[in-house]
Amino acid sequence: MTDIIRDRFNALRDGLAARYLEREVEIDLALHAILAGEHMLTIGPPGTAKSQIIRDIAKSFGGRFFYNLMDRFTTKEDLFGPPDLKAIKEGHFRRVSNGMLQEANFAFFDEIFKTSSAAANSMLTAINERAYKDGDEWIDIPLIAAFAASNELPSDREELGAFFDRFLIRRFVTYIKEPKNFVSMLRLPETPEPLPQLSFEHLREAREAVAAIKFPESAEKLMLDIRATLDLEGIVASDRRWRQTTKVLRASAWLKGYDQVREEDFQILQHCLWQSPQEIKTVLRIILQHANPMEEKVVDLLDSLEEIEEDVRRMVKRVQSDPSPAAKKEMTENGIEWWTKLQDIAKEVRSIRIQAERDGRDTTMIDSARSRVEQVALLVGADAMGLRNMQNFVDKQLNID
Repeated sequence: MTDIIRDRFNALRDGLAARYLEREVEIDLALHAILAGEHMLTIGPPGTAKSQIIRDIAKSFGGRFFYNLMDRFTTKEDLFGPPDLKAIKEGHFRRVSNGMLQEANFAFFDEIFKTSSAAANSMLTAINERAYKDGDEWIDIPLIAAFAASNELPSDREELGAFFDRFLIRRFVTYIKEPKNFVSMLRLPETPEPLPQLSFEHLREAREAVAAIKFPESAEKLMLDIRATLDLEGIVASDRRWRQTTKVLRASAWLKGYDQVREEDFQILQHCLWQSPQEIKTVLRIILQHANPMEEKVVDLLDSLEEIEEDVRRMVKRVQSDPSPAAKKEMTENGIEWWTKLQDIAKEVRSIRIQAERDGRDTTMIDSARSRVEQVALLVGADAMGLRNMQNFVDKQLNID
């Protein structure tokens, strides 16, 4: 039965990924949050499907979904409902809870860091303890997981720091980058394919299976090594956060069909252990250094691709302002140099992938690098070298597949 439930979770992930292109990581993290009973924060511009993904997940479970757009005027009434006047007349204080946070299975707080500290503090107990005091009575909240979104991190970390810390999983998101995916997004049908349905009983059984995943001594040692190296870099996570990550690691292992946490599961911790954006890449490198040195090379290759893309865009702007023959010649010469670098990167990515397959390792990150090579190659070929029919040329010259 557990295998059937796992298949349903993975089918839900695939169904959502077909609806929301280039959101595979965000979808995967949301499902990990649900399985681990933890909360997730997404940072990025509007129009990136941050709330819609969670809304669709809630529908797949048949769960009650609470949404609130936060601002500095947000009050308890906006979150927990207005006072029940009838109850007040009878001498009791209660709130009208229909459709409010205390009845939600899934909650989404938009523009979370624009709210007041008073509103944020009123939510802390509800989110952490899954409990709410309604008058003199404490009531349990059936909250599976809370999700939040913001265009930016809080400017006053001291004021909202406690609230920020309650979101174990944190992820930056951007608009669709790859041209093929952008075109595919434009062609998506107005009425998408139905998503697989799950139940709360499925979730209960899945969580029991996740809790039963073994956390061997090798995983404990790996966590100690990562923690020690992060400490040397001045990146410190609380004991509570480290303990919470074990649930996410178990969820990762369960979704892959393992019976215990493995080295490759630790990569998900890149979304759990940073406190500022400047730490994100360092955290990832340290995790890969200990858990998967092969994929640490992939990070270096991705950095090289980012540098090439920045150089191309900078050169394009220069030629636009100075369309002289000399400038265009320089662009072409640089294009040839960039193309040579891309061929070398593509070759190394292929080599790493072959080795990963031999070792039976997950290739998700490597496949992402392959897509990135293709994306930058299309940019170089079209903008720097003036080539047409780029897709066939890229497939042939770089042997992406």
